[in-house]
Amino acid sequence: MVGKKKQVTVLVFLTPFLLFSQVDRQDRNPLFKPAIRDFTHYTFAGQIGMTVTNYGILGEGYQSCVQPSCRYKLYSEYKQEQIEHFSYAGLWVGGIKNGQTIVSSAIIDGFVSDEYGSRPAGREFTSSADSADVIKIKSTFNKAITDPVIRELASYYDSTAVSHQDMIAEFTDTSQVIPGTDIQVPHTPLGVKVHLETYCWNYPYANSFVILDYTIENISGEQIINPYVGIWVDNSVGNMNFTSICEPGGGWNWYDNRNDYVDSLSLALQSDLDGDQGWAQSYFGLKYLGSKNAVSAEDFDVYYDQWPWNRGQISGVDHHLTPIGDNEIYERMHLYPGSEYTTITESASWMSLLTAGPLGNSVDLQFREVIWEPGEKINFAFAVVCGLWATDDLNDTEERRGILYENANWAQRAYNLGYELPGPPPPPNIYVVPGDQKITIYWDNAPEDSLNADAYDPVSQIIDFEGYRIYSGRKTGVGLGQTLIAQYDIIDEFEVPPVGFINYNTGLDPIRIYDEDGNPTTKEFIIEGDTITFHYKYVDYDLKNGWPGRNWYSVVAFDYGNAEKEIPSAESAAIKAYAIPGTVGNPGLKREIGVYPNPYRATADWDGFGERDRMIWFTNLPPKAEIRIYTLSGEVLDIIRHDADTYDGSDIRLLNDLVFGKSPKFSGGEHAWDLITRYNQAIAAGLYLFSVEDLETNDMTIGKFAIIK
Repeated sequence: MVGKKKQVTVLVFLTPFLLFSQVDRQDRNPLFKPAIRDFTHYTFAGQIGMTVTNYGILGEGYQSCVQPSCRYKLYSEYKQEQIEHFSYAGLWVGGIKNGQTIVSSAIIDGFVSDEYGSRPAGREFTSSADSADVIKIKSTFNKAITDPVIRELASYYDSTAVSHQDMIAEFTDTSQVIPGTDIQVPHTPLGVKVHLETYCWNYPYANSFVILDYTIENISGEQIINPYVGIWVDNSVGNMNFTSICEPGGGWNWYDNRNDYVDSLSLALQSDLDGDQGWAQSYFGLKYLGSKNAVSAEDFDVYYDQWPWNRGQISGVDHHLTPIGDNEIYERMHLYPGSEYTTITESASWMSLLTAGPLGNSVDLQFREVIWEPGEKINFAFAVVCGLWATDDLNDTEERRGILYENANWAQRAYNLGYELPGPPPPPNIYVVPGDQKITIYWDNAPEDSLNADAYDPVSQIIDFEGYRIYSGRKTGVGLGQTLIAQYDIIDEFEVPPVGFINYNTGLDPIRIYDEDGNPTTKEFIIEGDTITFHYKYVDYDLKNGWPGRNWYSVVAFDYGNAEKEIPSAESAAIKAYAIPGTVGNPGLKREIGVYPNPYRATADWDGFGERDRMIWFTNLPPKAEIRIYTLSGEVLDIIRHDADTYDGSDIRLLNDLVFGKSPKFSGGEHAWDLITRYNQAIAAGLYLFSVEDLETNDMTIGKFAIIK
């Protein structure tokens, strides 16, 4: 972490001793970086949002409360799952040149507060002085659909892209100043040019890792002996939603983290000790994937080390200190083979270091040295992997790590397949229409359409579409999750069933759209100015009107897997659509206008915790209406204008928190009220009157409702 380390604490839960005994963890002032240093881009195709720079550093140090540093899950609607995993990480490259040990490091703990002052090491890679030398983005997506993320990625379509989002950066360690400035970067360069490509996907089986594929060229003009490469990480698993560091006294405790290393997976990991009361129940993982230049199987190894931030000492592990100077740093890069690592159980603000080597182009058998020749390149890859706790156990068990391990194995498989991942069908476009105690879901046939290039598997080049699954917000129990409410698959048979595949052979006829004569037809909706044709529909009945948050839906397409590569059936990414069921527009006041719940009790299930997190609904409203709320004495407490064409719930904080920003669909005949008067006061318990005027016919309805607190 740059500058002083500021313990990110939650004041409510820490003792006075902790509040005053920890050193300042983070300099809250953003670092000065000329525009040429690109630090504004982050991965967003999958569930990991990780900042990537063009000078060797990953993460943005929690300088921004908007841009993720390494956030997972990026797109979860549950705030408990929107977890940060590290502040900074960076590349290290070390070796021996002309008898001198040299390590070029992008970043290391122990900096003073100024970015380029006296320091032990770090900040030694720079971009060029070319203003075009910024992060490049490419994508394999070539069709913009209703999902805004895929639509944005499609704008970066490139036929040479490897993944759904490639990010490409180049930098060197040879400059003594930041190009284009007079800012000094005092260090002895090893003499390397780095080409980094990061890959990420939105496939559900591949959206929890980001691959870092490095190709490094020796531009020093000299042989580099026994080169080692690695990634240093300032881990910190915590949640901005627990309390934000952008708020006074906000944040989380960095000093209750535990690290470990799993040799069989070449995986370094960290978790928060207690999970912050459910707000940080996730693992960070850094995995070594492999290299095309490990020329000496006998001497090559993967190494792991950890130490407390900025030379902090932990009882019994005093030899695990921040390395100072190139000799110590290089030694640490190959001091502890992962196979010999002994777990340190004490919690602290742990740094992680995962390295591999030696990597080179040839081997001197006499001196048992790996040689990296001038002008030659070495390639290697790591993966940043995340995974939520598989169990709620506060003890760090193998079972609790299950999801992380599964995601790490998928990252390794992606590397082994040369990044040619069998892809599930693309997601269909989806549109939802709320009605009275029901929601109708429409979707198109994009996953099975032979004219859609994205429908073809990138490996097999065939359309391996098998069917559709319809998910909704969790219908039973409490907590996070989703419910599979229906599944339909095409009628076919397999001589050898794919791995884990269950073939129901329902056919797709039950969900096709039919006209009045029973013939298949289509339905068109105008979405964001484009007319999209839909082929299927499903109706979810018996819903509670007005219920916010739980009524989201996604339709995913699934394939039959890849038996040859032992890959099970996979689903497309889920495009979620939000809707709130309710009565439709009531022209001419043909139905009785009312209020629910009536009487209203302050402990309504959908309520939040504060007085401004409450809500009642006016129902059976005309398309355009004026609602007035009165006391029994006739005082007007609030006036609400309702327009079915434009109503979006944005005037209600509870709806904002639950669904606003996700373009929820409303039925048109209902309008929520938060029990706050036009004088910005919460109403008291009692009996109230209301009137509703149809603004098109001037018809009037009067009613009453009760508030019980």
